[in-house]
Amino acid sequence: MLRPSSLVVTLLICLPLPAFAVFKCEAGGKTIYSDTPCAGGKMTQLNNLSAPTAADAADARMVAERQRREAKEIDARRRKQEAQDEKDRERIAKAAAKKREQCAKLALKGKWAAEDAAKATGPKGEKLKVRAQRSAETYAAECKNL
Repeated sequence: MLRPSSLVVTLLICLPLPAFAVFKCEAGGKTIYSDTPCAGGKMTQLNNLSAPTAADAADARMVAERQRREAKEIDARRRKQEAQDEKDRERIAKAAAKKREQCAKLALKGKWAAEDAAKATGPKGEKLKVRAQRSAETYAAECKNL
């Protein structure tokens, strides 16, 4: 499907342009360009614009077709990259959710170990305090960025 700007460019290329004469006038030390002959100044007529030939139109069509192909290729690459980016975002989100779940489990395990250590007495209590401390350190090491 042609975009509006592509359609305008194509129409401008295909339609014949009117041949206007362009005049370069020098008056009072200044150069002026006009579509009418100079009045009282030095006149230099620049070449007339001519209507595009059939070869020009064929070249324009080839250029337009090449540009359409290139646009389709660019669009296909963009869609492919967007799909890959979406897959990457989903993978990252899934990994982050798994990490949060793991940290929640470590936090709960550490909480339970601290509760057990607080209730215990004697040599078993010391062992449970060490276990609680290690659980807290594991949580800190694994989940410090969350």
